[in-house]
Amino acid sequence: MVVAEAHLRALNLLGGLPEARFQAINIGRGEGVSVKQLIAAVSKASGKELRLKVGPRRPGDVSALYGDTTLAAKTLGMTDYRSLQDICDDAWRFRVKNPDGYT
Repeated sequence: MVVAEAHLRALNLLGGLPEARFQAINIGRGEGVSVKQLIAAVSKASGKELRLKVGPRRPGDVSALYGDTTLAAKTLGMTDYRSLQDICDDAWRFRVKNPDGYT
């Protein structure tokens, strides 16, 4: 599934929520991705070797950060998301076809 589908499912729920009509829901794969994993996926998608310079961790950097997607599964039925490689491939295709973004 893609993020846009999660947004559409959430919009369809608006009429059924109480007066506040707001509920924060984390969408995503529910697993962390390292910077090295992301660089490798973008490199593969683009067909270009990306240079990597490893330095010391900065103060305040967290070792892992990801959202709990339990509520998305329960409320939106979102349990299957695209892989990191699929996401990077799609983003790269868009960039190549639209170098100036949306017109």
